[in-house]
Amino acid sequence: MKVGTDAVLLGAWTNPTGKNKILDIGAGTGVISLMLAQKGVATIDAIEIDSNAQKDCIFNFQQSTWKDSLTLFPYSLNKFLTTKSDNQYDLVVSNPPYFSDNKNNSARGIARNQIELSFQDLIQSSYKLTNSNGELAVIIPFQSLTEFRKIALENNWFISRISNVKGKKHGKISRSLILLKKTECKTIENEICIELEERHHYSEEYKKLLKDYLIIF
Repeated sequence: MKVGTDAVLLGAWTNPTGKNKILDIGAGTGVISLMLAQKGVATIDAIEIDSNAQKDCIFNFQQSTWKDSLTLFPYSLNKFLTTKSDNQYDLVVSNPPYFSDNKNNSARGIARNQIELSFQDLIQSSYKLTNSNGELAVIIPFQSLTEFRKIALENNWFISRISNVKGKKHGKISRSLILLKKTECKTIENEICIELEERHHYSEEYKKLLKDYLIIF
């Protein structure tokens, strides 16, 4: 299975307690869906538009212990919206393709890739697809946090949690994990450091976050 750091972070960071029906937008090879299924979620639907990723995702779902809980819809978010009724999901998670490729961290790269799925589309569609207590969990480039926050607030989402991620202890923040809710709430913000000074010397918070998923911990 192809596993990206962004997907692993989002899957481990997201708390699905009390969420019986979840939607994974831009599922890739299915890593996030599988991690949430491991936490005991009853039903997870996944959307993926890329044909190569679809094949990997289907294979990974079918080989897993939780295959009866997982369903892949191999088409775009817009098409998915025409097949599903409103307000049925408890939680939407998303690590779209434009978030996970390091070469697209530049503002130009991010803007170019948002043509496929913009923040506006993701935020508005997620609002429509979730119930009144629904939540949205995403991982985005840190440099896009201000823009994402603005669009979220304009569309009646409120930020509950932000975890800013550093690759190295004294490095720059590169990613933001964000949890949005439909009800007004206080924002809790913290930082996660992946590695300490040396390569593969992982921080305690990173090891604690991923100990149930990575055998190296």
